[in-house]
Amino acid sequence: MESYQSAATDLAGYEAAMATQNAFPTQTDRPETVEAEATSEPIPDPSTGSQGGRYKPQPKPNPIPESDPARNPTHKLQGDDRRPPSNDGIEFPVAAPQPAEQQQEEPEKSNNDNLGLSPSDIGIADASNIALVNRPPTETSLIVPTATPVKAVNPDLENTAVEILKWINTPDDALEDHDRLKCPGPVEGRYDYMKTRGKKEVMQLQRGAAKTFKTKPKWFFALDLYNCAPVLSRLISTIMATMDFLGPENCALSVVEGRSDDGTYEVLMGMRTVLEAMGTQFFLQTNETNPHEIDDEDFRERIARLAVLRNMALEPLTSQPSNFHSDTTVFFINDVSLCISDVLELGHQLIMQNAHMTCAMDWIYDGHNFYDSWIGRTMKGDLFIWQSESGDFSHHAQTLFWNDANLKARRENGLAFQVFSCWNGGVAFVAKPLIDHGVRFRTHKDGECHLGEPVHFAKDLRQAGYDRVAVVGSVNVGYNDGDTRAAKDRWGNVQDWTTKRWLAEMKRQGVGERIRWDPDPPDQIMCIEMWGAEARYVDWDEPRAALEGVEGGAVESDDL
Repeated sequence: MESYQSAATDLAGYEAAMATQNAFPTQTDRPETVEAEATSEPIPDPSTGSQGGRYKPQPKPNPIPESDPARNPTHKLQGDDRRPPSNDGIEFPVAAPQPAEQQQEEPEKSNNDNLGLSPSDIGIADASNIALVNRPPTETSLIVPTATPVKAVNPDLENTAVEILKWINTPDDALEDHDRLKCPGPVEGRYDYMKTRGKKEVMQLQRGAAKTFKTKPKWFFALDLYNCAPVLSRLISTIMATMDFLGPENCALSVVEGRSDDGTYEVLMGMRTVLEAMGTQFFLQTNETNPHEIDDEDFRERIARLAVLRNMALEPLTSQPSNFHSDTTVFFINDVSLCISDVLELGHQLIMQNAHMTCAMDWIYDGHNFYDSWIGRTMKGDLFIWQSESGDFSHHAQTLFWNDANLKARRENGLAFQVFSCWNGGVAFVAKPLIDHGVRFRTHKDGECHLGEPVHFAKDLRQAGYDRVAVVGSVNVGYNDGDTRAAKDRWGNVQDWTTKRWLAEMKRQGVGERIRWDPDPPDQIMCIEMWGAEARYVDWDEPRAALEGVEGGAVESDDL
């Protein structure tokens, strides 16, 4: 297998930048925990307090009362249904209906003057008056290819969409009437080596023909979005800021939207002109497939449909790989609230650890409960959370890595650690296995345990020789601003765990930031075909015939 190498792997530049990095939090502000070196000698179990107090475990959260929904969540995870209920309480300003006589006397007013957009022009308006965060519009507005014809916008949602667009393009410190998650800038000096600025040359082949982009993007952002207007202000603003940092002309954004009736699609249409002004390639597709509109007896069909939607988001890259950098990195982000350092840290750990895939940690109920419980498998083959063979389980953070003190300590100290599979709200992975080996998201094959599409993705990555998968313990996100804010308060943010002072303290105590990769997979992994089903262990590559010829393993739209 070809090792993942790129210009961004100039770690000498990273080490030099870190040597001059300023320390941000004070001694009292930074996390209080440290852990022993991640070598063949495992970190002592926090419950034993061994090794003379060399390891100081992080205080566990206070016990949650039985009546607290964090202990007894009312929502039921249905395998692929990994999106929690929204509880951020954000209300979008929608013009109140006027009395009939006022509607007749007064012409319709627009509150979009600050955007330079009118609701009727959304998606085609001039973006020259939109002030991007920390970046003015470029001089040339590019005609960005759209993968499929777009659907009509809902005129009843245009005002809402334009208001969200205003929030997206407003810096945190200038927001007065919108309680968005406040994000600090990137950790100083840590990610500068990842910048790939370049001049984008655009060639007009002939009149009316598509434009050819000569600068090949190496950062590919993929999203599947459905009815997530409440989180778009933070999510899209963060993605734009990340692309601006990395070099917008070297980035591409691919979004698949479907079935939204809350303004999500209208916001994406309005974003087109902003992204064109930045010089970023933008691919917007729509697909009305509903993964949940099936009978309970056909539960397994949900994963097939989710796989199709994920593959659609990757289609601009996988269908025309020659248009992208040979060492492209994919950021695949769920509808989560996150900050620029969260995204950049996933990419940085991918490079610094020489990994093939890195994942965040996603949380609900104010950071008490880990969310993506059905997907994660440790290198022992177990779920991240405790799961009995009878089907009982607990999402609570106290059960995370219940049988692996080393992983538990590394997560609680904001470090990256090796796993068999993960997703957790957002990932970064190398594109080579998609291009060179045809790896795609898929459902199970005949004779194979029915698992979530990210688990099958991890299995196929390993089968193709890309077996270094890790969770980044410092990247904590939620599915709304409130849960992300609470998760970062409870478990720390990237800034806390990556300061010069904190890294020096880890080094002083013999802590290894880098992962010692184990090339051997677990003999077996836990198979739970749906929540409530009996748990059993199966060979990770069962049956071997099902995983042979990964090139033909992708689930196509025609299979639905």
